[in-house]
Amino acid sequence: MNLSVKKEGKKQNRATDQLREELEMLEIMLSSLVDVLEENRIVGHKEWEDRIKKRLSSK
Repeated sequence: MNLSVKKEGKKQNRATDQLREELEMLEIMLSSLVDVLEENRIVGHKEWEDRIKKRLSSK
């Protein structure tokens, strides 16, 4: 295995790790948003999940 292949693998691993971290952050942000909406009696978690499922099934 040559050095350039190892470097490409490390770059992909870093990019994958960074993407994973960003997705986790988005998940936390969305959950926090739904918590606030629920606290203000705008939308509850169940309704939020139902809306997501509805939009996913329409695609």
